[in-house]
Order: sequence, then structure tokens, then C-alpha cells
Amino acid sequence: MKKVIIAFSSLVIATTASAAADIQGTAETTPVASWFGYVEGAYAFRTNSHNRQFDGAGYLDARTGAGGSGAAKLGYRFADSWDVAAGLRYLEQSAGRRNDDPYDWQFTGGRYWNFDVEAGYNIEHDDWSLRPFAGLRYQNYSADFTDHILLPIFVASSRSWGIGPRLGFDVARPVGEQLSFFASADASVLFGRINADRHYGAPAEFSEDRTFATVGAKGGLAWEFAPGAKLGAGYQLEYLSAVGYKTFQDAPLPEPSGRASQLIHGPFMRLSLNY
Repeated sequence: MKKVIIAFSSLVIATTASAAADIQGTAETTPVASWFGYVEGAYAFRTNSHNRQFDGAGYLDARTGAGGSGAAKLGYRFADSWDVAAGLRYLEQSAGRRNDDPYDWQFTGGRYWNFDVEAGYNIEHDDWSLRPFAGLRYQNYSADFTDHILLPIFVASSRSWGIGPRLGFDVARPVGEQLSFFASADASVLFGRINADRHYGAPAEFSEDRTFATVGAKGGLAWEFAPGAKLGAGYQLEYLSAVGYKTFQDAPLPEPSGRASQLIHGPFMRLSLNY
């Protein structure tokens, strides 16, 4: 009986040890639920607004001034690798230089913001980490213009907004013990409206439905200075299609026309957390 008890005890101990090892191995490979997010600050270089006062010879496109932006994202990753997240970005553009054209047309300020909600799936392969995502974006862009003749005579502004589907991906890979490369890209198609408010001697307002497209990309390097906390820097660009009018008065019709787009780009810094 003593031998049986010893043998049974040995079997239980061995089985328990084996089960514990299996559980430990499973725990090491099973994704853990966690929060993730980041805050960013960025600089935007001057760019072409692709808007001119009149559509004719001698009139030039107004250039924006430099700008600054801030962004934030917060998400929750489930234990099965799926996640949900929401993000916000705001950009302010300063006044550009006066044009050297008949009325010294000038871009005097721009504001752009968007809000995203998305669902993503995290894929780990060797050293690479890939996160495709899909969601919804709302964006809003407005810009102001003026001439420099007398009072002035010509003042105009436009505002566009749209909402629609957005697709993209995030990717990351370690390049050192605490250093990693990261990049992302996204595209969206938005359905909304554009409005113009023009004072060319007398005030007038215009409005129409419009479809917009937005494409963005960014990449950089991140340093993990503490577990789950990284400080990164890189370069980003975003193309905003059809967010403005090409001109506020297209002869012979006294109304805005055309589709003006912008390429916004510049360096950024990021603080990201994963816990």
C-alpha cells in the first residue's frame, strides 16, 4: 500500500507540474487585455492652398502660413487581439504671405480637425507587429482670405465637412534593444458639404454637396524609456482632397467654383503608452 501511495503521489506531482508548465506556456502566448494610446505634437510647413481670387491670367494661388497641430488616441485591446479606439486631431494654420498679383490676395488663416473611431486586429509575426483597422471619420476644414486694396474690398471664407468610412494599418518592428520603427497609413472617403461666405462689394453665401477624400501616412522611431512607455519622433503627411474652392469668382458666373486640395506635412513627436 505504501508503494501504491508513493507511486500515486509521484503521478499527481508529475501531472500537476506538467499542467502548470502548460498553463505557464499558454499564459505567455495568450494576448493580454490592455489600454493603449498616444499624444502627439506636430509642426506643419507652409503649403499651397490652391485658391486664387479670380480665375484668370495674373492671379496667383495663395499660400498658407506655417501651422501647428495636436493629436491624441485612446484604445482598449481585448484578450483576443481585437481592439477599439478613438482619436482626435486639430491643426491651426497661420496667415500666409501676400500674393504679388493685382489685389495682393492672401490666405489669413485655416483650421482643420478630425475625429476617428475604429476597430483593429493585432497580428504578431516574428519581430513585426501589424494592426489593420477600419472605422469612421468626421473632418472639418475652414479657411479665410482677403485682399489688400483699400478697406479691403474682397474678403472670403470657406468651410467644408464630411463623414465616411476609413481604412488603414499600423506597423512596428524593433531595431534595437529599446529602439523600434513604427509607421501607419490610412485613407477615407467622406460625404458632406462645402459652404462659402464672400464679400465682394456685397455679401453672398454659397453651399453645395461634395465628396472628399483624405490620405495620410507617417513614420518614425520610438525609444522605450520605461516599460510600456515610448517617446517617438518622425515625419507625417496628409492630403486633403477638395476641401476648398479653387476660386471665389469664376467669370462669367459670379460664384465660387473648382476643387482646391492641400498637402499638409511636417515633423512630429509622440508619447505613447501601453499598459
